[in-house]
Amino acid sequence: MELIGKTAPLPGDLRRSHEDGFDKIELYMREEFLTPRHLKFLKDARRENGMEYYSIHTPHSRPEHFMNTLEKTKDFARAADIPVIVVHSQFVDVFSRGVLDAMEKNMFVENGYEHNLTFLEKQFKNGVKICFDTAHFYVGSVSFGRDYYEDLDRLFGKNSKKVGHLHFGDVTSDFVGKKPPISSLNDYDVAVGDGDIDFLKAIPIMARRYKGVAVVEVDVKRQRRDMDKIQKILSLKARRTPARRISRRRPKR
Repeated sequence: MELIGKTAPLPGDLRRSHEDGFDKIELYMREEFLTPRHLKFLKDARRENGMEYYSIHTPHSRPEHFMNTLEKTKDFARAADIPVIVVHSQFVDVFSRGVLDAMEKNMFVENGYEHNLTFLEKQFKNGVKICFDTAHFYVGSVSFGRDYYEDLDRLFGKNSKKVGHLHFGDVTSDFVGKKPPISSLNDYDVAVGDGDIDFLKAIPIMARRYKGVAVVEVDVKRQRRDMDKIQKILSLKARRTPARRISRRRPKR
């Protein structure tokens, strides 16, 4: 599992991510960032510091604007050479037919607070691949009286190939049954380990099958600290994994 950062395409945030050691990031976008000016800034920043833009998150647009915003995000991603697009808006059902019909191979819809395992498994049967958000899935599970860790084990055991991208975030049970407003990057998330998710249990479950990119989706000021926490748990998991026995043939005499 490869950990990367997340930031808005703003000079201060991008500089902070770079100084904290993130050379690969996901871009958090608002509608006003999908402009030629921001595109030029990102290209200049990449030439200057070698930052790699791995993925881009669609703005949280309203339903009447979302499909247009999605197309703009696709165009922006192509122009900026960003390989992965995360499709998500708190105002839109991203699993609707219209959105799914607009999906391309490099795009993943993100599960929301309202989605539990039963819902996601139905989507998987239809060939949908997702960006899995740990905090959203926690609220979706608890809201329906389900066991988060059992559902996590089932999802990453049976359907791990349906997860194309991953977001790490923590959350408290205060959000169960609520849909928090989103006005800035992760203003509703808490630091990894400070919420109700037991990442000592959750991370090994995911890491057994998921080997792709995982975004540390917290405020840019906390990303380095939270990445270190996650990395430490991944290291513990690696040390506890028994070495595979290597069979050696005896040389012929």
